[in-house]
Amino acid sequence: MPTDDVYQSSCIQWTHLSGAESGSLALLLSVLFVASLHVFTGSAFVPRDSPKKIVQRFWRSSIACFICCFILWISSSVCTCDESQLCRPFMTHLGLGLNNRYPIISNWCPCFSAVIALFLGNFLIVLYETQWSLRSVVLDIWDTIRYEGKDHNVRLIWCRNYLVAPAVEEFVFRACIIPVLLPNLGWRRTVLISPLLFGVAHLHHAFEQYRLRRPVASILSAVTFQMMYTSLFGCYSAYVFVASDDLSLVIALHVFCNFAGFPDLDAIFSCPSRLTKTFILSSYLMGVATFIYINVHYFHPDHLL
Repeated sequence: MPTDDVYQSSCIQWTHLSGAESGSLALLLSVLFVASLHVFTGSAFVPRDSPKKIVQRFWRSSIACFICCFILWISSSVCTCDESQLCRPFMTHLGLGLNNRYPIISNWCPCFSAVIALFLGNFLIVLYETQWSLRSVVLDIWDTIRYEGKDHNVRLIWCRNYLVAPAVEEFVFRACIIPVLLPNLGWRRTVLISPLLFGVAHLHHAFEQYRLRRPVASILSAVTFQMMYTSLFGCYSAYVFVASDDLSLVIALHVFCNFAGFPDLDAIFSCPSRLTKTFILSSYLMGVATFIYINVHYFHPDHLL
């Protein structure tokens, strides 16, 4: 029978690190993950959507996750479990604990209610483009899965975009980096600063576009937009992770956002009907207001206040 001392010593924290040390560790984890995708890949350029490159990155990113987890573990210090809110079991820090008996009700429902409200305008645009036929939307999705899914390369791309990439990115940039920054920055500054690493980590796409000889101006505009979008998403994902301590929730959120994509603003302003245009724009504003209201009143990291 394990003693109480064993249970008490099973908790860890990173409060012993200075601000510079925690920032350097977070940067190291970020660089390690990005480097795993590009170091020792050979001199020949291989497009990112090629099956060979996709499978190679599956393995490399998975190994990088294990290395980041190990570095996180050896950099921690043992503490007494009831010492503070920042002193918890390692699996809880990673968002893999069972802190909540009813996570679907307390975490998943308010989070996805807020996100679905935020993307309400997107859904209305899709309905408008199919003459307001929900059946046509469902059939289009089914046909895409049924016919394009027969291609092995397409299935690999789907697996990367909707499974592997969300899982490994959320594990590194949320589960590994946030616990390191929280003790020195607090949850508010952590939510604002940690996504910058997530956004910068996507700058490697600029190098790939350059290798494909795309115009520099288009590369800069695309990368700037992507960095802004990923940083904004990273802020909310970090907020959700801090509030819920649930890695599976932020992975599901990442998958949903990858599937929904960015609002098609061209489709809104090219709509010939002023009434329809006003209706869709109003739905976006209502969605943003609902998103903010739900997160402020029903989904908040109050355990870290």
